[in-house]
Amino acid sequence: MNILRAVLDPNDPERTDLREPSADDGTPTKERSGTSLSLLARLKGDKGSGPGWDEFVQRYQPRILSWCRRWGLQESDALDVSQNVMLQLAKQMHTFEYKPGGRFRAWLKTIARRAWYDYTLRRKKAEFQAPESDMWRKLDNADAEQDLLTALEEECNRELLQVAMGVVQTRVKDKTWQAFKMTELDGQSADEVAQQLEIARAHVYVAKGRIQKMIVSEVQRLDQME
Repeated sequence: MNILRAVLDPNDPERTDLREPSADDGTPTKERSGTSLSLLARLKGDKGSGPGWDEFVQRYQPRILSWCRRWGLQESDALDVSQNVMLQLAKQMHTFEYKPGGRFRAWLKTIARRAWYDYTLRRKKAEFQAPESDMWRKLDNADAEQDLLTALEEECNRELLQVAMGVVQTRVKDKTWQAFKMTELDGQSADEVAQQLEIARAHVYVAKGRIQKMIVSEVQRLDQME
């Protein structure tokens, strides 16, 4: 259950809120659960453009910005670096060979590493003609690179989990899902949930364990390239 613990950690300041949205438009929640394909699976046909890419930018660029700030960059430099890294990611997605049978998370890590390598290569060529900037000294090290790759991988895990949860929710009874949601996402005790849902305390644990296993299985399916 490592992926569940990592993504559902309530102490993570950059944690995506995975609780179901309020149905303020009148649409039943189960009809709002979204696609059964991951964003990266949809991106393989976008090649750096289209709605899938727009969603990718909205999801991943803030993580790159946070990474820049974490490594001490000024806001203008952080924006510049994040935009350039995203451009390099688009380039890598256009040229990187897609191999069925692989894993999307491994694919993202590979293209992110290549994108960062290409960006640093361009920067080094530019710095050869001008004095090295303070910004570049902060980022030009293995720890910064690994921190960037980790940030992107964590966001990929979050996205896979969100999609998996939407899929699983449509496959179980509402009370079973609520038992999982109220304990795992809302942090309520099994006793509180059992009382509110009018079910046995043991059933709460059974429902939670069942949903967790289904979500992990669905994440693995979503991560598999076909």
